[in-house]
Amino acid sequence: MSEKAKLAQALHAQGYNCAQAVFCAFAEDLGVDMQTARRLMEGFGAGMGDRTNVCGAVSGAVAAVGYHFSNGVPERGPQRNMVYGKIAEVTKAFDAIYGGNICADILQANPCGQKVYDAAAIAEKILAEGK
Repeated sequence: MSEKAKLAQALHAQGYNCAQAVFCAFAEDLGVDMQTARRLMEGFGAGMGDRTNVCGAVSGAVAAVGYHFSNGVPERGPQRNMVYGKIAEVTKAFDAIYGGNICADILQANPCGQKVYDAAAIAEKILAEGK
């Protein structure tokens, strides 16, 4: 079982929204303090501010993977292309499980806690492969 996925699921059970739970599971490894991580990701929960758009769990995974691989350079180049490729891996893997990543479309498919687990497991795998 994925350690980060179990942590994300536990954070979700404590009341963190889906995006917070996934990103916060990786925060320490990314060098981000928990307060900053919680505040940064709060607006992405419930499909971006309870709008049921992109699943918060996916947003948390995208944020963790993007933060890890980004060099923060503003122009598009090989690094950004690589980051976008990693993000595509996140969304494709999640979409393969749930048939998409729009909260409103997948909300009834499985409980949010399972989506949090799966999104964190996907991010953990991609981060491990990239080391």
